Amino acid sequence: MKVLLAGAAATAWIGAVPAFASLAVLAGPGPGTSASGMAVTAVSGPVSAGTAIRIAVSMVGITAGWHRLCDRLVCRAYGHANSGYPDAAAHWAAMFAAGHAHPGDRCPPAGAFVFWRSAAPEGHVALVTSSDVFCDPARIAVVSNDVLDTALGHRGGVYHVTLARIEDGFVTPGGYLGWSDPVCAGRPLPPDPEPDSDQALLSDPAHNRRTVR
Repeated sequence: MKVLLAGAAATAWIGAVPAFASLAVLAGPGPGTSASGMAVTAVSGPVSAGTAIRIAVSMVGITAGWHRLCDRLVCRAYGHANSGYPDAAAHWAAMFAAGHAHPGDRCPPAGAFVFWRSAAPEGHVALVTSSDVFCDPARIAVVSNDVLDTALGHRGGVYHVTLARIEDGFVTPGGYLGWSDPVCAGRPLPPDPEPDSDQALLSDPAHNRRTVR
């Protein structure tokens, strides 16, 4: 999916992720490995961490359909119809209980899920697309729903932002719980021969993809 940006929306979106992180999201430590040497050790979906990152980034620019569906979004990138958990808070609790969680670790590897407490009881989760050698939140990028909705006038949009940007009011550093392996319990999606085919778009709750302007 190609997303064309123009005017103020382009400035807002491009400003969310520094130029070094655009699709150099796969640069630096490879997908599944953090700068600190930690790595995702379990992937429950039918696709690899690298493929999940590419799928997540391809969804950036959707402007509606993912409002408060963060847990579904991150698991959708790994090939699941849903997460299999009631919400992000329950997902984090399950990862903690199963030994897949890394509480308080602010150097998540690419492909991992990062979790926060939020003002809403269900919490929030995003998918890491790039890590950083120095664990700098301004250089760690994630794909997340909702975070720029207010600024851009969307409802349930999907965005590519830094950890620093998402923690600048949407969630807070104090609410950061940690990262987990990308393990989901939802139903796997049937494989699609063409990720951007009509069938794939119609199976997506946000199939009304539009150019961000």
